[in-house]
Amino acid sequence: MRKIILAGGLILVTTCCFAQDKTVPQSQDKMSKLILGTWISDEDKAFTMRIYKDSIVQFNRGEDVKDFYRYTINAEPCDTTINTRSATGYYLNETAIDGQSICSYIEVLDEKLLTLNFNWGAMLLHFKKKTGK
Repeated sequence: MRKIILAGGLILVTTCCFAQDKTVPQSQDKMSKLILGTWISDEDKAFTMRIYKDSIVQFNRGEDVKDFYRYTINAEPCDTTINTRSATGYYLNETAIDGQSICSYIEVLDEKLLTLNFNWGAMLLHFKKKTGK
């Protein structure tokens, strides 16, 4: 009986240790669809980010302060001088009218949550997707 329990425990430990991760990375197309909509900052409810289908992102820091950028979602890092990869494998590259570019690592993205890593971890922005009107 003791040998059976020991063998069962060994099989369980081996299975857990060598189990492969079955999660499939999201495609770029799926990421592009998930990111659309209005996202509200967890840290400051007045700060919102609205991502449009036509590659425009609008940052709103109050009623009168709005910034618009063009964006792309890429599987390659926007900044190739950094060896760190994003958790999702995707990056949000925003370009202002004056050509200034901002690279964000998309760390979390699903139907409800978005976490962007600006400045290689110096600033993590957490958002929740606005639902309803």
